[in-house]
Formats: sequence, structure tokens, C-alpha cells
Amino acid sequence: MKSCIRCWYPGVNCCLQEYLFKIAWFQFVQQAGAALSIHWSAATEIPGQKWDGKEKHYPIERADGANGPELLRQLALHRSGWFSVYDEPSHLYAVAHRAGVHVAVWIFDKHGGVKGARKIADAIAGSQAA
Repeated sequence: MKSCIRCWYPGVNCCLQEYLFKIAWFQFVQQAGAALSIHWSAATEIPGQKWDGKEKHYPIERADGANGPELLRQLALHRSGWFSVYDEPSHLYAVAHRAGVHVAVWIFDKHGGVKGARKIADAIAGSQAA
């Protein structure tokens, strides 16, 4: 059997463990996103497109971060200002933290972006581990 960092249970097929982890991980991000307002839920759409049911969305980026597997996605939150509407740059950051918790953060770029989201996720995971 293959041995890697994602194989938590010795004696169980590593590929099966990784496959089940990915399913659980994507379900977590999907369920966490279900609680968002419609503005955040629609923020995955690339701005400037007509609404015809064939809108393109920002891609999800996967990475192995220092704190565990990460999902990143650029967002453009549609907001209403005084004189017009505009798209506020923001990001989704989700991590299966090495402390044993899954954390997802939706944050504006002006409030710290991905770097700020990592700090928030570390603080949440640290509070759960204590």
C-alpha cells in the first residue's frame, strides 16, 4: 500500500482514503456556501456577462498549504453604491486544517484577501484545538 501524508488509517487503501476525503471536503464547502446570502452565492460568476443560464464562473484552485489542503476561489461580489452598482473583489478560502477542523472564509480583498482569510482560519482552528 502507498504511504502518503493523507493516509490517516494504516491498513486502509490510501487512494480510497483520499477519494473519500475529497468527497467530504467538497460537500463541506458546498454546504457551508448554502448559508450565504444570494449576493455571495452569485459572486462566483465572472462579471460582465448576460444572464442566460450559461454564465461562466471563476475556477476553484486546489493547493496543499502549510496548514492542510486548501481550496481558493476568486469572487466578485455585486454591490450597490450611491450612484451605481459595482463588483467588489473578494475570495473564498477553505482549508482542511491540520488541527482537525474544516474552515471556510468568504472575505473582501480590502479586508485582507487570502492572507487575511488564512489568519482567520488559523485563529478558528487554534480556538477549536485548545
